[in-house]
Amino acid sequence: MKKGKLTWSYSKAYEKLRQQRKELYRKISIQRKMSHEKLANDILALGSDVRVETMRFQLLQKRAKHTTRNKQNGKINRKKRFGKTIANRAPAMLLTIIDRKLGYQENRYLCN
Repeated sequence: MKKGKLTWSYSKAYEKLRQQRKELYRKISIQRKMSHEKLANDILALGSDVRVETMRFQLLQKRAKHTTRNKQNGKINRKKRFGKTIANRAPAMLLTIIDRKLGYQENRYLCN
């Protein structure tokens, strides 16, 4: 250790809370993956010709660069966008699951 360099130490209570938080996130991700697998099965039960609109999800997560005002009342519009929603819904993961399941039938989804 370098002389004068401080190391951070976490309390046992804080470490316990971090572990609980980690466990909750793990459970949420498992639930999300299971629901995506079920939804993919439902989609593929309708047919193997799957067409997907091309979207760049990372652009939906970004904040707006320019400040705009509402025309009716002059208030400043919020710059916040869909970051948390996209993180919770994980649309790219759904597409990879559908693509994997279509691969078993030797098909791929089509992008428009």
